[in-house]
Amino acid sequence: MDDFDNDDFDELFNMNEDGENHSLNMDKIHRLMFIDDLEKYRTTPIALDPNEFEDMFGKPENEDLRIMTQVLIDDVHKKPYDEVVDKWGLSWIEDLLSFNVMVEEYELCSIFKEILDISKKKLTAQELL
Repeated sequence: MDDFDNDDFDELFNMNEDGENHSLNMDKIHRLMFIDDLEKYRTTPIALDPNEFEDMFGKPENEDLRIMTQVLIDDVHKKPYDEVVDKWGLSWIEDLLSFNVMVEEYELCSIFKEILDISKKKLTAQELL
């Protein structure tokens, strides 16, 4: 432990005496922890909707959305659509659909669109009962 140097730690995480830079780095760390939790805790509903995510961390970066897309696709392959919607919520699925339209991943878009259509039909059917 004698070899540990705080300057090395600060340099590794791009931290310095500037409080603003430190705050930005902490926001990035928290954002990455949120995304990491999506991967680790597959059955837990997402704690933040897209608006809350943006309020806390700013607009999701493309890399964030790519990772989230892969986690969502993995969930789609392992769970029934109802459980996927319960975990992700329609707003995240809609946002990821929009992102994948932008990056021209149309195969993924068709899967997300199907989930949204089925969920909306079920919601409409339940309202009629």
